Amino acid sequence: MRIVAKTMTYGLMHVTVAFFVALVVTRDLHVALAISLLEPFVQIAFFSVHEYFWSKSHPGQTSPHKGCCASGGFDVSKVIAFLSPKKT
Repeated sequence: MRIVAKTMTYGLMHVTVAFFVALVVTRDLHVALAISLLEPFVQIAFFSVHEYFWSKSHPGQTSPHKGCCASGGFDVSKVIAFLSPKKT
């Protein structure tokens, strides 16, 4: 449960920092809010794509993300299952 709390607080910090950076750059509250909420989802998608291509270009190396997209094929359902809370 600690990892969930750590992930959530990191996510909140990430969105907050992105918001203030975008606000300083754009000086527009609505644009800054849109950027700060959209950017983390874009990062997640590109991280998954990066992991897929990295695993293809470095075969035989293990990934710390066992059971996720680095295991061979890029499968969104595997990413979602990996990120979803586990039932106990």
